[in-house]
Amino acid sequence: MFTCIIRYGSLRDEDLLDISLEDLAAPGCLVVVCVTNRMKHIKFVKDTLFPKWSVAPAAEWQWLKVGIFIGGYLH
Repeated sequence: MFTCIIRYGSLRDEDLLDISLEDLAAPGCLVVVCVTNRMKHIKFVKDTLFPKWSVAPAAEWQWLKVGIFIGGYLH
């Protein structure tokens, strides 16, 4: 059986605070942030990042991954 493991880099939560949203986005624009299902990251975005960026949450969507577990892997 072939197993594919893909690794990718990511920023630390604190690194996102260095992004100047004012310089990148127009007033009143929609800001979309995709967060893993880890409560630490979700709490950081809601409690720290959005207030720093003066962003108000408008909606929260949940991604449900559907698949079949075979041999401990999701296919």
